[in-house]
Amino acid sequence: MRVVKSGHARGRQRWLCRRCQYQFTRRDGYGTPDEVKQTAVTLYGFGLSLNAVGHLLGSCAQSVMRWVCSYVDHYCPKLEPEPVPIIKIDEMWHYLHRRTNRIWIWKAYDREQDRLIDWECGGRDEATFRRLFTRLERNNGRQRHWVASCRRRSIVVSRSGAMIDRRMALFAHLHVNRQAKPKMRRLPIAQKQHLNVS
Repeated sequence: MRVVKSGHARGRQRWLCRRCQYQFTRRDGYGTPDEVKQTAVTLYGFGLSLNAVGHLLGSCAQSVMRWVCSYVDHYCPKLEPEPVPIIKIDEMWHYLHRRTNRIWIWKAYDREQDRLIDWECGGRDEATFRRLFTRLERNNGRQRHWVASCRRRSIVVSRSGAMIDRRMALFAHLHVNRQAKPKMRRLPIAQKQHLNVS
């Protein structure tokens, strides 16, 4: 057994992790409510930065990023592209790690159904295009509007290529392919009551 009892503090049971010697008190009923997490994902998906969402919700950007990653990993899988008669290829750039390092996001759209089929992150070269094109064989304007870090003249620098990939998945899920449940298109506050503003 890794966690054992280790006395009491303010009437609550203390616990000790035998492996790392960390003592803690379990806080049942604490944690972030699901409504706050949903609000964070919705606000981020509609263009606010991680810092702005954290500030509005009284949390930190790291927590917001964790909630967004959890939602995207669970609800926004990158599916295998299906056969489409006409495909429109587009690319845009974004900073990765520093402003001198650009990463290119290649996107493939289904022109008939106006949906994002697939994307690939990498350089602006034939190798990146071939990776996308190989998967395809077996809308900058809209994305710049909804994804704050992809707006022109942006000084946003991403630290992770995986986060850029998740951002693309959330963008496709919410705005292009519209696969999100209706509750993700409204904030929980607006769902519970109509606010009276005087």
